[in-house]
Amino acid sequence: MLRMARVLCLVAVLVLLGYGTFMWRSSSTAYTPGNALQKLMDGNERFVEGKSLYLDRTGHPQEPILQQDPFAIIICCNMCCSHSHVAPEAIFDQEPGSLAVIRVAGNAVGPIELNKIDFLTEQQHVPMILVLGHQNCGAVRSVMEGNIDETLYPHISSALEKSKGMPGDPVENAVKANLELVVDRLKNQPALSNLIEKGQLAIQSAYYEIEKGRVELLSGFEKDR
Repeated sequence: MLRMARVLCLVAVLVLLGYGTFMWRSSSTAYTPGNALQKLMDGNERFVEGKSLYLDRTGHPQEPILQQDPFAIIICCNMCCSHSHVAPEAIFDQEPGSLAVIRVAGNAVGPIELNKIDFLTEQQHVPMILVLGHQNCGAVRSVMEGNIDETLYPHISSALEKSKGMPGDPVENAVKANLELVVDRLKNQPALSNLIEKGQLAIQSAYYEIEKGRVELLSGFEKDR
């Protein structure tokens, strides 16, 4: 009986130690909107300099994915970001499982994407949403060339109207205008707006220049208080 009691005591201690270790690891991975964004931009700098820690330039992980604990949501265009040379995990040089990537043509966020975003921000407390556009976006170009697809056209046409007459490349201007419109739509979602007001979430737009590998932040971001 005494031996059994000692065994049970030892098991209890080991369980508590394991639980404590898990809790410590979880608390150590807590992010704010500010440091989540900084982590993304630091990773992109490594990628540009050819000093990636986690991924190579083909987008393949150097290590197997062991767990998923995203600190940022990346909304990108599936008409190009499914290609390895623009994989968010690669261009931001992040460990596999650390980004929740939502791919949708033209960054046109709809009900399905919003449901995913709501779950990630409310249940998993992801503090950063990055709406990522890219150079020479095929979705934007297709609408400019006459594509009236009912999914793309309502979103992209507003961006074309907003960017009309701007100096510079018309595709790049339309892509950036579209990103700003997507950010505005997201910020006006009640659940996301509430988290922003509490300082628990930030939504940022960014433009990826494929030729240079560099990500340019577009919309303003309020630093940590």
